[in-house]
Amino acid sequence: MKAKVDELNEVLLSMDSVEERKMYLEGLGALYRELRASEEVYIDTRDYTLYSLLKVGDYYWMRENLRYDSGDGSYVYDGNSEYLKEYGRLYTQKAAEAACPEGWHLPDNKAWQELLLSAGGYYDAFRCKHVGDAPEVAQGKLEKGGSSGFDAVYGGDFYRSFTDLENYGFYWSGSTGAHPRDRTFVCFHRGSEDVCTNESDNRFLAYSVRCVLTARAKDKVKALNHKLFQMGSAEERIQYLEGLGKEFEELKGTKEVFLDRRDGTLYSVVKIGEQYWLGENIRYDVGVGCHAWQRNEANVPRLGRLYDTFVMEEACPEGCRIPSFDEWKCVLEAVGVEFDDAEEFKDPEAYTPLAEGERSGLDLVCGGLKPLDKESFESQEYGYYFMSTHGMDTDLPMYFAFQWLHGAFFGELQSYERCAMSVRCLVDVNCLL
Repeated sequence: MKAKVDELNEVLLSMDSVEERKMYLEGLGALYRELRASEEVYIDTRDYTLYSLLKVGDYYWMRENLRYDSGDGSYVYDGNSEYLKEYGRLYTQKAAEAACPEGWHLPDNKAWQELLLSAGGYYDAFRCKHVGDAPEVAQGKLEKGGSSGFDAVYGGDFYRSFTDLENYGFYWSGSTGAHPRDRTFVCFHRGSEDVCTNESDNRFLAYSVRCVLTARAKDKVKALNHKLFQMGSAEERIQYLEGLGKEFEELKGTKEVFLDRRDGTLYSVVKIGEQYWLGENIRYDVGVGCHAWQRNEANVPRLGRLYDTFVMEEACPEGCRIPSFDEWKCVLEAVGVEFDDAEEFKDPEAYTPLAEGERSGLDLVCGGLKPLDKESFESQEYGYYFMSTHGMDTDLPMYFAFQWLHGAFFGELQSYERCAMSVRCLVDVNCLL
């Protein structure tokens, strides 16, 4: 994926406007949807350029220097745009603190130490000591082309003039030093064995920025479920979770996790407005009346199952329920989509904030449907979700649907078109772990 990101950035950075970049990416169709869903890529929608990602411990790191033009206090080396892709921009301390995208932040000392120690260690210049088992190999692993994948570059610095390109790479930390005015930073020096950490009153200098995203409970849930799905029984899974001890207790303490004790698997929980939603489609096998997409169990972890109308309530774990029309409407309003008439509502802009990997955290997926009178599965480019609200002229439930081209809309099932659809549940906050 890194090679594809680099290739696309070559094209994007040759374009003059954000709107032109946005149109180009959206025109990629399936590839754009793959990029948005990938855990290895971040799309900065402020300027529509791409960043490869690297996960180290509890953090996702951008693998390229930040390029976003934040205005005052951010500079391209020598004012030469040809340096932008390779080295990113240089930011003063004040500019750096506001430069990262929403949800991202400057790596603090803890994040930098975790990264540096994973590569062998570092030299703490402020305290004049080496830290780690093999600090002498860290720089080689962390610089561009090294085995870590971090790809640090030597972007120089700026104070009244640009200096040290290809000799030094200075990176901001989000932590203060021993003196309140001081800021800590990390220095890569070409030809040196050691990566160096230091602190000083460097607020007037401009350094490079790497942004980090703290791993969410959702990411930990996904990693744990990967192991749980390989186990045979609910009892075995629950015993495994309880055996994690402190790690599982800390996860429960986030109130962002729900355990379905029927099958011993986990769901992330996302708060939208005043509502708590499960962050994945329901997966529980109720027996007759539920279906894995294309009858392939390998599709269940991501897409969940499809449920016939007569078992859709049974699909929800205890403490959870199927949302109503008004509750789906609240979700749309929370992401900035408003409407008056459900029958007329169809908003192409509603897809993006609700989709997998996007800002709402709801992570809706396109799981298709299965007509009850057919053996085949249909419409995988759509996501269909049952509501507890019934239609005007039928006792069958309404549904919420979304698709990347048409956005979001509501519909009513008719007696002649009974279908199995996905289920997404609201959860009672008192039932969270």
